[in-house]
Amino acid sequence: MALLDTFLQEAAPFTYQTRGFGTKADGTVDGRGWQPKTGQKIVGAGVEVTTLQLVGADQEDYHYHAVGMAIEPTGNTAIAPLQSFEISDLTIDCNADNQPGRPTPGYAPVACGAVRILGAQSCIRRVKAINFGTKSFKEGCFVLSIIQASGKPTGADTQPIITETVHSGIEDCIAIQPSKNNAREATVLHIGGLKNSDNHAQGFGRAAFVRKNFVDCQYLTSVSVGQTAVPFSSAFVTSKTGTQIVGSVGTFVGKRALVWNPLDEGGYVRFYNPRDSQSRWNGYFKILTVSPSFQIDLTGSTGTTNDSSFVIMGTEFRAIAVSSCEGAVVEENQIHNCWIGGPYASPLYDPVTPPTYPADLFTEQSLDPLNALNTRSLIVRNNFYKNVAAGPYWNMGGVSGTASISNMSYASGTGLVTVTTARNHKLWLNARVKIESAPNPAYEGSARFRKSRTTRPSNTCWPPACQASPPGPPATAWCPAWIT
Repeated sequence: MALLDTFLQEAAPFTYQTRGFGTKADGTVDGRGWQPKTGQKIVGAGVEVTTLQLVGADQEDYHYHAVGMAIEPTGNTAIAPLQSFEISDLTIDCNADNQPGRPTPGYAPVACGAVRILGAQSCIRRVKAINFGTKSFKEGCFVLSIIQASGKPTGADTQPIITETVHSGIEDCIAIQPSKNNAREATVLHIGGLKNSDNHAQGFGRAAFVRKNFVDCQYLTSVSVGQTAVPFSSAFVTSKTGTQIVGSVGTFVGKRALVWNPLDEGGYVRFYNPRDSQSRWNGYFKILTVSPSFQIDLTGSTGTTNDSSFVIMGTEFRAIAVSSCEGAVVEENQIHNCWIGGPYASPLYDPVTPPTYPADLFTEQSLDPLNALNTRSLIVRNNFYKNVAAGPYWNMGGVSGTASISNMSYASGTGLVTVTTARNHKLWLNARVKIESAPNPAYEGSARFRKSRTTRPSNTCWPPACQASPPGPPATAWCPAWIT
């Protein structure tokens, strides 16, 4: 699909195929795609009338969107957000189960979503997304997503370049009929940001909204032409007695009936054993038979044990996730058949060494940095949830790891507190810091850094200016300070 460099693209009733835009988590892009531009309005003739279908998503561990753009900067130049971009009145078929496969592993290991932009005063409105999902262990799926803030990249002065936008949102959209063959979690409606891995800086967009949307992540049975599909639950299925491994074949017996049929044979499904990270059940496996027993091919498993004591089948759907925001509103949404209704947020898995893949269920819930950022203020009201394990769910972390103080001093003439840490603290301008167990209790408290020295070490910053300079060291929360 070719889009002209004009202000408004009005799409006639038709199905348009597009390679969209693909990118990896490290910012590498598939250069064959296209990107929307500032000021564009892409308007269809109506939902179910105009369809944009994603095709040709074939690069391993890339996340493709039918309408997408680069969000990860390269070098020390920030990506400019789109201004006043809108897309509306069409259906987007993410086509996750029909992307070009490969002999090994036997499927297309990609994530397929509908729209993702970095935008200001931009909106996704009256868009229907279908057939979304991911078959990549390294990429969760984001279906309709607006990045509204970024702490990337780090500039030449070693300080993060903060990008913050206003008033973008997702409204009156529909997301249904996800792929049954997901390898990881999917986040359906997403407002978020990017954190700087050098110093943990992030920005905060303002006045974002997610309102009047409908999300239903139930599955549909596979049918032949002329047959009617039957909906069934996408929730995790846990095992019961009879689940076992014999040779390279796993037999799964669920506590809930499995509504799969012979048309699903040859597809892939995700399994976990939360009790044993070395179990051969941990992975994404081909379905051999569905009747009389549900059997999968474990030939490619990296596990070493046959532990079948507790096995889980399926992946997680998160209807709404909102982060990196101030004054956001989530209201009047209808959420059906999702593991987490949302809004959702989680702490980030951020160890020294990266995780191994496939990750265990606990680790996988915290792998995606787009769902693991702070939120300063958020209003959630008048939403409807049905058949969800949790509604709003903030699985938040706490204060980051400490940086020990090797020296602290106060200059009464300037009102400056100078704090020297034993290691690089990775703080940035406008970051907030908490000081505890100081030699003098007057130093303890929280501060927000606002200014920087003209000449300073790479890890120096300055909290808010004093409202007054009383004798003796003032409380850290109210005084300017160097931290070096």
